[in-house]
Amino acid sequence: MKILRKMLLAITLISLTACINYSVANEPPTASSNGRYDGLIQELSCPSDSAKYGYFHDYGYWQGGEWCGQVGHAGYWVWLDTTWYVWARKLY
Repeated sequence: MKILRKMLLAITLISLTACINYSVANEPPTASSNGRYDGLIQELSCPSDSAKYGYFHDYGYWQGGEWCGQVGHAGYWVWLDTTWYVWARKLY
């Protein structure tokens, strides 16, 4: 039974890693401000921000909190089209 649990856990972790890698690899380059940020931690869909931020806006670091009816994580926020991308690290 322990072996089966370990195998299921390993398969789950591999699947999650593949999903995360797929998601980050398929983000438009602009979503990371063309490589300025790394470590995508959250995506928040917020079409109502389009009027204020246009198509693209590099907001920079925000400590997080309530945003657009959701809880946003602390990190580097980049607006692209109708979605906020929150990144863990600033590379340059």
